[in-house]
Amino acid sequence: MMFADMDMTVSRPNGTKLNAIVEVSLGRVLRAVVVFKGMVIEWVVIRGWTEESSRDDGQVDVWTESKYEVFRRCTLHASAAMLNFQVLISNWKVIGNEKICDASSPSSFFPFKWRTEQ
Repeated sequence: MMFADMDMTVSRPNGTKLNAIVEVSLGRVLRAVVVFKGMVIEWVVIRGWTEESSRDDGQVDVWTESKYEVFRRCTLHASAAMLNFQVLISNWKVIGNEKICDASSPSSFFPFKWRTEQ
């Protein structure tokens, strides 16, 4: 683990091997729920430590927002980052042995070549 006070729980709804729900607790600060579909993040919800992350029937609650503005803002930023990387992944093309991404603005931290269409 990266942090001593970080706790992670992985559950697979309905016994699927493709989908997963990861619950992350970080100390006594926050609880996050991350829903995966395969290797892609589908949904992120971040709540305060005192807020419930499960419903009455024991299932993980991924729809209820936090009552605190700071955690709603963290959820918004995490969702924006998730959508940004989904767009980048969908633009990858493999030509020969090279990964090439079609985009208009290159970034220096990606390990592939950039090509802009003209």
